[in-house]
Amino acid sequence: MTNSKVLAILGGAPAVKTPFVKYSSLDVSDEIEVLRVMKSGNLSFFIGDSGEFFLGGPEVKNFEKCFAELFQVNHAISVNSWTSGLWAAIGALSLEPGSEVITSPWTMAATATTILHWNAVPVFADIDPRTFNLDINSVESNVTSRTRAIVSPDIFGQSADIESLQRICKKHGLYLISDTAQSPLAMRNGYFAGTSSDISGFSFNYHKHIQTGEGGMLISNNPELADRLQLLRNHGEVAIAKRKTNSRMYGILGMNLRLGEIESALGANQLKKLNCAVESRRTSAERLTTGLRNLPGLSVPYLEKGNSHVYYIYGITIDSKVIDVPRENIIRALIAEGVPGLLAGYTNLHKLPLFGEQLTYKNNPLPYSLVPKKRAKELRGQKLVVAEELHNSSFIGIKWCEFEYSNSEVDELIEAFCKVWANLNLIR
Repeated sequence: MTNSKVLAILGGAPAVKTPFVKYSSLDVSDEIEVLRVMKSGNLSFFIGDSGEFFLGGPEVKNFEKCFAELFQVNHAISVNSWTSGLWAAIGALSLEPGSEVITSPWTMAATATTILHWNAVPVFADIDPRTFNLDINSVESNVTSRTRAIVSPDIFGQSADIESLQRICKKHGLYLISDTAQSPLAMRNGYFAGTSSDISGFSFNYHKHIQTGEGGMLISNNPELADRLQLLRNHGEVAIAKRKTNSRMYGILGMNLRLGEIESALGANQLKKLNCAVESRRTSAERLTTGLRNLPGLSVPYLEKGNSHVYYIYGITIDSKVIDVPRENIIRALIAEGVPGLLAGYTNLHKLPLFGEQLTYKNNPLPYSLVPKKRAKELRGQKLVVAEELHNSSFIGIKWCEFEYSNSEVDELIEAFCKVWANLNLIR
């Protein structure tokens, strides 16, 4: 059934009258900052050697200082992308090859692929059907004697159950990394999401709440881990061979993950707008929730007790016991009514050949070859009931950070949903 056919069935003009304006956190103040740094001629001060500029130039240091102060953490380390940040976070743990790291299948691929880069084994736990964050019982059941860490995404805009994850980590002696790329300024029981983990971090990719084009920020309250992250960002131990170094720093093989002065100046300026950006997304999303919460068979985003939500993605689910209509037909109808940014499902990383059929590498199955064959077979055949059902049939996402939403435009979205729900029997 095509979108135009669906619209013909529903009748009338689309409920959404005009295309939405693409969201951008950039304005003239950012242009001023970029030009200021360009005119200085100093686009990077980093040097891959011991000395004053091992930690970068004044813009990098200012950005990190402002970030640490805002999020009330001891250490902030900028990187050229959040993928780089995840790579460094895993590397800072000094895991032995074949170590197991528990993570979610519902996340950007880098959350899991960076585990592979360090010859560790991603172990996917199932997710909570309401928050879409890691399911605590599934995490617990996946801990083995080989488990060394948990990488927990704060998905879509709200924190995972950090207290329960910390309890598991304390019980089994594990590290906890939070991937807070989608949830800047989200709160969990009075603390910012990510700030209670051993290492956490944020993304400044162009489609996030604030951006530097590409870029990311690692945070930690652990000085040893912060030292390791700084080394991994700038060529590792070999870059500081001329100075006396602590024994704990030996054996760190780093890369060039450094953020430039322009991006850092832009980031510091963007940081001033973060609260407004978050509040705008939250206000519009809550208005949508008010308009949709009574539609039968539709569940609006669930907010876990103690959490606030910053709505990178507005995630809803449909109940097949109430709605006897394929999700694809509902999405086509919503698109026909002008609803933008729709997602049919999200992702299931454990189903990718990289983590399953091909056992990571076609001719060299590291790191799975480093674990017992029985365990490798178990990981290859993982079935995650909740994640798979949501992805295959019941989850619908709206990319809430992609557009600007005025009150009247949110009301048009509500009208579109109500129109489709009133005519579900016609699109069955």
